[in-house]
This record gives sequence, structure tokens and C-alpha cells, in this order.
Amino acid sequence: MLSLFSPAERMELSLYRNQLIHLFVQEGILLCSFYACEKKKQGDDSDEALVNKEELKKASLYLSSLLKLEFIFKPSPGFEVTVDEVVSFLVQHGILLEHKVENETDSAKAVQYSVNDKIGSDGEYQGTFTYLFVCSLFWPFIDSYYLVALACYRLLPDRMLEEESMIRFVQVSDCSTRNESEHVLLQLLGESLYFEGLLDLYEAISSVTLTNALTLLENWGIVQFVYIESDSSSGQGKAGKHIVQLTTQFRNEGALEEVVMKIGEFRKRLAAYRSRRYKSRVKNQHQDAINVVKRIDVASAGKMIK
Repeated sequence: MLSLFSPAERMELSLYRNQLIHLFVQEGILLCSFYACEKKKQGDDSDEALVNKEELKKASLYLSSLLKLEFIFKPSPGFEVTVDEVVSFLVQHGILLEHKVENETDSAKAVQYSVNDKIGSDGEYQGTFTYLFVCSLFWPFIDSYYLVALACYRLLPDRMLEEESMIRFVQVSDCSTRNESEHVLLQLLGESLYFEGLLDLYEAISSVTLTNALTLLENWGIVQFVYIESDSSSGQGKAGKHIVQLTTQFRNEGALEEVVMKIGEFRKRLAAYRSRRYKSRVKNQHQDAINVVKRIDVASAGKMIK
């Protein structure tokens, strides 16, 4: 699904993924968090990285809060208890390996974990394939939230956009019936990043997930919605329209960059950025993505309100 199918086929297959993903919510949150911790420690190297439970809990807490509008979490005695139970389950089923650290007084660091990449009797990797399969179910959702965070750069420093200019709510298959307002920012941004090698998962431009991501940013106090009524005397304003703008605290590139970088920690490694051609000329994939946003002509994505 990640590389064998066209973008259109991936969107169709995502319907089946969405029916399956709810069976693996707890495991998926934890393994995607493990992937983020592992990627951060490995950098450009492919050596095995050990992750302790304290790091795993911190990453899992952030990711579960990021995706809280996407899934219904099972009732549990508490977050830390859930993490302990899921980790034990993954170790028991051979997906993760447990390593004891000698002479470590901190109980949170006394035990560390790695992915079980040993080859079994059937010639298959015992834990790696399951690990990556579960992560692949959740990566498109993470990319959707990453896209919305990137799109907020178009609101700098104090610009405003109609909500429908941020997200395409209605998909129109007949191009002859489309009008300018339907070519909106987030899906234009997603397509641009996809063809620039900055987005591997085309299904991340799903309208429903992008809508949830924008709502989450409002809950986090990053953006706010303003209702503008029409002015019958001047003809200005947008009746019945919600306008999106950044809150005062996030009307600077530094604050937005922190959000983009944090969400980006949980993304799948980009296939294009593993090649020698990209490594020779690319320093920071997040900065490259930000530069793509800055290059997009917002007039083609929706009418800007000043």
C-alpha cells in the first residue's frame, strides 16, 4: 500500500484500513511513538536504537493527545498502566525485545527495548514486519496533522482564510463543474509536497482527517475561528463563513516551527530522502516543506481576506 499502488488506489484502500485500524489503536500509538524515539536516536544511521519506558511514555502521551479526535480509546486505570500493559503484550508476542541495563539505579531506565529484528525459522523477521505494518496504519493520520500545521504558515503574520479555503469539504469528480473556491490550500499543499518527495502517503489529504486536525489546533490554542457576517451596505464580508486565523501567541515563525517539528518527529522516514541525490543537497526536510508552503500562490487555493 505504501509503494505498490497509485495515489488513487491508495485512497480507495484507505477505506479498508480505516475499518481495521481501530483494532490496533493502543499498539499503534505505542509503536509509532517507539518509531519516533528510535528515529531520533538513530539519525542517519541504521544501527539498533534502545528506547527506555520513560521516553516511550512521553512520546505516547503526546501522540495520543494529537490523535484524540481520530480514535476512541479503551477505558483504562490510567495512562502509565496502559503503556505498561501494551509494552508487556508486545514483548510477549515477540515484536519488541527487552534489555536489562546493568548498574542503572533509575528504574525507568533500567529496562530498555528494541524491535525484534531476528530472523525466525520461517526466514521472516519476527517483529520488524508487524512493527512496520502497524505503524503504516497510523502514519497517514500523522501526515494529515503535519500538513495542517504547515498550512498555518500561510496565515502569518495576521492573515485570515475562509475555513473552506483550508480544507476541501466536497470532492467534485466532474472538473467542468468545479469553481475556483474548490481548489483549496491543504490539498494543494499535500499534492505539492507529494510530488516534491516531501510526502510519501498521498492518502494524508483526506478531508475528514484534515478537518479534525484543524479542530485540534483550535483546541490547542494555535488557531481560532472568527464568524464574519455580511455587510449589506458595502457588500463586504462573508455571510455564514468561518474564518481561520492564528492566535496571538503563534503569529511568528518560531512558534509554528516548534509545532511542525514536534509532529514531524512521528512521521515515516521519507523514501526520497534516503537517496544520495537528496542527502547531497538537503539539510532539513521540515525546512524544505516550509519553503514549499511559502512558494504556493494562495490566490489559487482560496480568496485571502486581509
